Amino acid sequence: MEKYIANYKVFIFPDRETGNGKYGFTAYVPKLDIADSGYTIEEALENIHSLIKFHLESLIAEREPIPAPDSEETLVTSALIELSPVRARQFQALVTV
Repeated sequence: MEKYIANYKVFIFPDRETGNGKYGFTAYVPKLDIADSGYTIEEALENIHSLIKFHLESLIAEREPIPAPDSEETLVTSALIELSPVRARQFQALVTV
């Protein structure tokens, strides 16, 4: 049986649960605009994989358009930016959580 692999980028970031304030992680798939969470990175990844599969199968069943998978060449990284002490204080005062 032939398989098709769809590659969707998943962004994981630390988060707090609404209501009880417990710390965990949110996994977000921008192309599909879906998210799930877990108390560990592994749990968040497991949950989002299940949700992606469910979401794609639902779109197929409903004959809805499906966003194209991400390119394998897409690079996701972070940028560490050093600010002067004055700018760092100004930055911290303006950052919203």
